[in-house]
Amino acid sequence: MKTLKYIALFVVAGFFGAQQANAQLLNIAVDPAATGSGTSDMSGVAVLGNGPSDQWNLVGDSYFGTTTGDLIDSAGTTTGVTLFYSNLGAETYPLPNSTFTPDLYNNYVFAFTGSADPANDSLRGTEASPLDFSGLAANTTYQLEFYSYNSGSGSDTTYTINGNTETLEQVSNTTAFTSTLVSPGVYSGNYIQVTGMTDSLGNLDIALGSAASNTSGNYGFTGIQIEAVPEPSTEAMMVAGLVALLYIGARKRRQEP
Repeated sequence: MKTLKYIALFVVAGFFGAQQANAQLLNIAVDPAATGSGTSDMSGVAVLGNGPSDQWNLVGDSYFGTTTGDLIDSAGTTTGVTLFYSNLGAETYPLPNSTFTPDLYNNYVFAFTGSADPANDSLRGTEASPLDFSGLAANTTYQLEFYSYNSGSGSDTTYTINGNTETLEQVSNTTAFTSTLVSPGVYSGNYIQVTGMTDSLGNLDIALGSAASNTSGNYGFTGIQIEAVPEPSTEAMMVAGLVALLYIGARKRRQEP
């Protein structure tokens, strides 16, 4: 009986560990009028999320570098996470006949290759358009979904994180989220998933760039989702505990007269 109690505690610990790892989902969408204050009047579920009540942070343009206030998570709870972004303009450019809720494809932030904003060159260093998260869990792997679409201008975009670059060749699907691997590191669709690990201070830096297939000179995104990836050890602990419980239950039944 004592063994069974310990195994049950083992499973509960694994469950709550997995819940904690998945608890903080941050949703970010573009609104040209937004101030990046961490408040939102937008809700809905995208590729990641729990349901239509999921809350979204709204961010506007930033040519000279902007750090948001504390972002809210999908439940509307204020976090200690902030986002610095720079060299990005925002505009309303809706995808016609879109049926998405939330409407992630209504507004767009974009940057231009070269020195579209020379006054900002010293601030942004060698990154054309940096997106820098702060306040995340240290030394933790995060999954990010970047949303974008083809407005007819060929704005294919690269996303570089931890030295690894992935490319999104954008399409204009108005009814479903799509992302198809067409060659190593290159996806075709209206969103792309990338992963990266934070540093010892909980920072995660992403650089946007113009893809080789880009024909317009501008690139960007319409929305971002970010959440921690559960540790394999936590999931393994849950599975091992459940298997042990099933085994003990089966053995107990066999021993009954």
